[in-house]
Amino acid sequence: MAGTFSSDRAPSETAPGDAGYPGGPRSWWRPETRVAVLALATALVAAVVVAGFSCRGLWAYHHARARATAQANGTITAVSSDGTIRLRWTDGAGVAHTRSVDVDGPRAVGEKIRIAYDPAAPARIFPADSGDTSAITRYYLELAGAVILAVLYSLVWTARLLRLRSTGQPGRPAAATLWSGKASMFSRSPGAGPSTWLRLIESPGSPHRGERELGWQRVMWNPALERLEPRTPVTLSGSMTTRSLLAITLPDGTRLLSIGRLRRRRPDWRWNLDRRPAADGRAFKHRRVVPALSWALLGATTGGVAVGLVSGHWMYAPLGVIVGAAYLVNAWALTGGAPRLPLL
Repeated sequence: MAGTFSSDRAPSETAPGDAGYPGGPRSWWRPETRVAVLALATALVAAVVVAGFSCRGLWAYHHARARATAQANGTITAVSSDGTIRLRWTDGAGVAHTRSVDVDGPRAVGEKIRIAYDPAAPARIFPADSGDTSAITRYYLELAGAVILAVLYSLVWTARLLRLRSTGQPGRPAAATLWSGKASMFSRSPGAGPSTWLRLIESPGSPHRGERELGWQRVMWNPALERLEPRTPVTLSGSMTTRSLLAITLPDGTRLLSIGRLRRRRPDWRWNLDRRPAADGRAFKHRRVVPALSWALLGATTGGVAVGLVSGHWMYAPLGVIVGAAYLVNAWALTGGAPRLPLL
């Protein structure tokens, strides 16, 4: 019957932890928390890998630069647009070499340049008469980017989960119907996969006649949503004036975590909405390991191929694998983390 909340258990059999928050000693380990921990863990692992890669590159650069004690004159044979020049030079043993090196400032073909190299391994050279900060600047930028992204993702997930602990203004009764949405080509959302929406209307017991729509609210997926029937009574916590809903409480006590502000009108322009569960009756209703791994695999494949093609060096592909997997897992989780496979 519409307006009720069905469950596989009787009300007296509902486990304390199922209601999410509050209730039960494990209420903090709710589905949204598990998704947040999974997404944040992948982001932090990616940040650590990138930072480790950058630190290793810096160490190798300074170590090789310290061993470059011999010097020679080289002639520039080619200049690229990214500041890399190609040199022809002869070492102390009379062996001719042709190598590429990054330099600062404009250079011209045929120009002479003084270089430094390691007598025991002259495979890598450094400009001796000018700065070569472009090589190490890249490593410092990668290191700074990894730190910034780790802090940013930590703040985003912490702020989102803290919304469940906030109450805001006293709860307001309403009725909710479950919808699923996919971002359209006009959407600015960086999310991946289906998102979960609730259409909120006035509570059946309100003095307003007819069905007065309060708005549309995107929420993080929760297993309790798969049992939500049309026009289920809910309680809204937050401010309707500023359209900032902190949480939506279901009849069994489950608090749904809202994403973004309450939309006054149906967001058809940026979202393709359909009246069906985000999981769509698939076999991953209560376990999101398979969908998470699927999004990670898609991100890893895309990231590895993209980095390998763009950089021209497949040795950087593993870095793209880690970053791509972390990005898509977080995009899927930030969208709401519905247990649905990619591209379906």
